[in-house]
Amino acid sequence: MYETIMDLPLFKGVGKDHVSQFVEKTQIHFERYEPGDIIADSKDEVTGLKFVLSGSVVMSSKCLGGKITVESHMKGNIVLGATRLFGLKPMHKRQIKALTPCGVMGFSKEKYIELLRSDRIYLINFANYLSMFIQQREEVTSNMGATGILRVLAEWVITHTLKGCTNINIIGMDYYTELELSQLSELEAEGLIRIESDRIVIPDRQLLIETAQNWRDEDDI
Repeated sequence: MYETIMDLPLFKGVGKDHVSQFVEKTQIHFERYEPGDIIADSKDEVTGLKFVLSGSVVMSSKCLGGKITVESHMKGNIVLGATRLFGLKPMHKRQIKALTPCGVMGFSKEKYIELLRSDRIYLINFANYLSMFIQQREEVTSNMGATGILRVLAEWVITHTLKGCTNINIIGMDYYTELELSQLSELEAEGLIRIESDRIVIPDRQLLIETAQNWRDEDDI
């Protein structure tokens, strides 16, 4: 178990002795979730941190006032609530549902604040985690060359899914204009997406983002 905890982003570089002390002194909750169980919901206040140590989850977020839903699958070593622990709206950004049996570790916000005060390594890890979360999204979106529906899809994927996720589905086909539907057909022909009856499937997250970043209109050449 210690090795699993040490591999989590907020515990990177922390020695086994530190982790052992943390486990002994902190009121940690270990829970098991069965397929279909909700681990966290977008309506829930973030009162602490949760870590999915094992199993796979379905992550879903709403866009455009609920007209669009972005779903993705993610496996193990997932941090829930870290970017929403403080601020004006400390609410979960997305719903997290167990896809397979999941083992989840959690502890309160107060206990995490105590942990941050106990050793600089925890504070540095937390600061780095938040910085990377913000900077990666800013860098990708600010350098994006794509326009139109490709840019919209890429921004949804960057904002509402995590690196390493699979099975990305953008559900809701009533939102798009005729022009955007035509553009979607072109993207499907290029292998970037797959259009199904009620959704757009993104086979390769990184390929879509890189294509949007490197996109150049013919008029720019």
